[in-house]
Amino acid sequence: MNKNIFKKLLSLALVAALPILSSAQQKANWQNLDLKNDTTFGISTEKAYKELLKGKKSTPVIVAVLDGGVDLNHEDLKRVIWTNKKEVTGNGIDDDKNGYADDIHGWNFLGGKDGKSVEFETLELTRLVRRDNARFAGVTASTVAGKDRADYEAFVNNRTELEKQLGTAKSDLEGITGFKYYLDLVVKKIGKENPTAADFTAFKAATKQEEGIKAAVLG
Repeated sequence: MNKNIFKKLLSLALVAALPILSSAQQKANWQNLDLKNDTTFGISTEKAYKELLKGKKSTPVIVAVLDGGVDLNHEDLKRVIWTNKKEVTGNGIDDDKNGYADDIHGWNFLGGKDGKSVEFETLELTRLVRRDNARFAGVTASTVAGKDRADYEAFVNNRTELEKQLGTAKSDLEGITGFKYYLDLVVKKIGKENPTAADFTAFKAATKQEEGIKAAVLG
């Protein structure tokens, strides 16, 4: 394996190794536990309730979520999710005149009229390049019309940036794939589906790659 690639994949090693170590714990409610108190890679929710929020009076806070994957029917969200009282549910009319019809709980910018999200989302940069590809097909800096020059230059810059990001993503994938290959070999030699930190500590590495995997997993 190329040395540079191996160094890169080792830099990603700890992140990739976390599922192995955490899955071995098999603790219920693991996502709410704390690394220091429970030796589990959770988000310390229980600790926050006991130490940070104990005895404090709750105050309603409206939080705007600018992200994907919000489950409106989640048990912890459905009771407190914001509702637009100026909008009538399901009538297909923009009752509050804000430009979005039936935006009862906000707006899904990656969804359709049927209320479903697109299966595979892309970067905004990808959408911009795809949008302008047909428009500027066969056009060069010397042939572009004057009125379209600004748009053309933006398209060229976007395309260059997209190619750069794509190259970086492919390089990262190569590193992660290489890391997974050697990690799988080590796990197979250990002989357990969900090895623990103790298993990795006891493992006797036979190659530099195995030594690197062991060191990365154990931190």
